[in-house]
Amino acid sequence: MRNLEGESFIEKLISNEIEGKNKAIHAYDAMMWTVRTGYLTIVFGGWGLMAKSLFESNQNLYDSEVLIFIVIAFTVTLSMGAFVIDRNYVKRKFRVICVLNNLIEIAVKQTSELDSDNVRSELKMMLQIAGDKDDDKFTSPGYNVELSIVKLVYITPLIPIALLGFYLVCLS
Repeated sequence: MRNLEGESFIEKLISNEIEGKNKAIHAYDAMMWTVRTGYLTIVFGGWGLMAKSLFESNQNLYDSEVLIFIVIAFTVTLSMGAFVIDRNYVKRKFRVICVLNNLIEIAVKQTSELDSDNVRSELKMMLQIAGDKDDDKFTSPGYNVELSIVKLVYITPLIPIALLGFYLVCLS
């Protein structure tokens, strides 16, 4: 079945899916960077405010040990939660990317090839919501790089915080 522009229904469907999946990828990116910037703002803002108040009150660091350990525990918990959320978005994004790449492969096929039953069954799988699938076909070098960034964002701020905790424990 062809419309006025000469596109078949399947060609139009593939085109719309490609556009939708590109939008989904950008939406996942926006969500991930919102989580990351929110996390970094809370962690460094909170620690900055605490450090400022400790310096302004001229308190000894050891007098505030309990408060510092509470903030360390909060920071570690926040880091773990943000890491899990971010990693989930990364997985969903790369599932969509994987399906998008497969969809583009189908899109470049000849119209006669699109009418085969094999292509139709493949296409049916790709038209489903890709981010929610429970598979690991999305793993790729790009996924591994993105996951490294996730680890860097959530582990790096914990290093000076861990050193502070170690310093307080060892010197008290």
